Amino acid sequence: PLAPFVIVRLLLRPGTVYGERREEFVPFDRIVDPNPEMRRDVVSIVRAAGERPVFILVNNKAEGCAPATIRALAEML
Repeated sequence: PLAPFVIVRLLLRPGTVYGERREEFVPFDRIVDPNPEMRRDVVSIVRAAGERPVFILVNNKAEGCAPATIRALAEML
């Protein structure tokens, strides 16, 4: 059976270190490291979820600015 909802959590790129990314992204007010592949993967997951609600949790270190990443995902959907 499928879960009644889907959770997607966007964090660091694989192979990166939390502390290093922080210094790269401060003050977290813009996309510093766009990740189109990650965005496409998230869109695929959302579409595959069908009618189930999808919750996407975005860390600033995913691309540099969580609100901007969420906006970009919303535009793709």
